[in-house]
Amino acid sequence: MINGKTLSRLIDSIYQSAITGDWQSSINAIRKYTNSNKIFFVIRDLKTGEPITVEFLASFDYNPDILLHYADVMDEDPWYQLSQLGLEGDVMHLSKLLPVESFKDSNIYKTIFKPMHSYYCLGVVLARNSQYEATFAINRGELSTEYTERDKTLIELLTPHLTRAIKLFINFKTYRNLISIAEITSRNETKAMFLCDENATILKVNSLGNELISSNPSISNIDNKLVITERCINDRIRKIIAENALFSAENITCRQVVILEGGDEKLLLEVMPLVQRYFYSGDYINCVVVTITAENQINWELVTSVYQLTKREIDISQLIYAKRRVADIASSLCLSENTIRTHIQNIYAKLQVKTQTEFIVNLNLFS
Repeated sequence: MINGKTLSRLIDSIYQSAITGDWQSSINAIRKYTNSNKIFFVIRDLKTGEPITVEFLASFDYNPDILLHYADVMDEDPWYQLSQLGLEGDVMHLSKLLPVESFKDSNIYKTIFKPMHSYYCLGVVLARNSQYEATFAINRGELSTEYTERDKTLIELLTPHLTRAIKLFINFKTYRNLISIAEITSRNETKAMFLCDENATILKVNSLGNELISSNPSISNIDNKLVITERCINDRIRKIIAENALFSAENITCRQVVILEGGDEKLLLEVMPLVQRYFYSGDYINCVVVTITAENQINWELVTSVYQLTKREIDISQLIYAKRRVADIASSLCLSENTIRTHIQNIYAKLQVKTQTEFIVNLNLFS
């Protein structure tokens, strides 16, 4: 296990990667600290199917044609198949769950695993939602040693930071790539978005923002100001907006989140400083972007009826939807992790989905 000072520097480099968009140094550091011969890291846009970021770093020379071939036969990879049962936040010791010896006679071992020195593997599900998916895997070769619990613990320590950093990276990429202020409030189709000054005055709002104000009693527009009905939350949001506005155009990237619960849904409010001052009423002013995401409650009775899920399967489905890891679900239900994975397979089969991402998209139809 690396020492605390080194771990702190590594975590800091992960968040720096989110800001700069350059993941290579932090990803390669993880490879080195785990004595791995390679690491594969990918963030994929699920709407387009295209990768947002891909990093493949190896300590040995390899034939790039093998990687191209792997892309064609990836679905045949036993470890990839097993990883599809992983939930967001899971660190999976794939080579222990499914040792290479069990498929050493297969074609994929001979054409992919052996020439790429893949014998031991830790796989991680960093993010799985309706918009993007992020995963990474590290490998060691047959002449090396199996990953230990200390290696797995290190990855478990890094996983929540990588997950947060990826979410920051996606948000930064979205906001910083927009050409104009108008696009910030018009192009986003997944969140209610407000452009506000330091006093929470609404300067621009997209269509989802207007819809949210008209339909949700927790959010309102009073005297052209963004107002939260619950006073203590409103005071907190006002303070956050004022503080973040100070960073507008200062090349400082930060993000603060407030969760508002009540009624039939949960609201996630995110505040970020604008990277440029906004010209308004003859002057350039500091602004923030406030995004609000409504997470509707799932009608679990209807889900049970439609898919004929058992009570145990519903319990597990609710925990999967809540982004709990396999280990957490096993602990809370006093079951083994293998039993949970078997239940997940059965649930996915009933819903006719293959991954947590497809599962969440499917269940959102019942909100």
